[in-house]
Amino acid sequence: MLFFNVFKLIFLRRSSEEVRSQEVAVAELNGLSSSRVVYQKNGNIFFRTTIQKATAFEQKQLDATKAELILMWSNPCT
Repeated sequence: MLFFNVFKLIFLRRSSEEVRSQEVAVAELNGLSSSRVVYQKNGNIFFRTTIQKATAFEQKQLDATKAELILMWSNPCT
């Protein structure tokens, strides 16, 4: 049981750091002018995309990470 609690704490810490970095990414993308070119990393390759598509992708990643955190917090037994 101790192992699972330690694992859960490590997971929660990494996830909260990931949430923070994704929030920063979304904020930075929202601060760019519409004429700015952005590149989005997919695997080891960067692809040119629009700010709107990059923001939508980052927001989707942020929502998924937050959902994982909520799931971990709501299930204290595992």
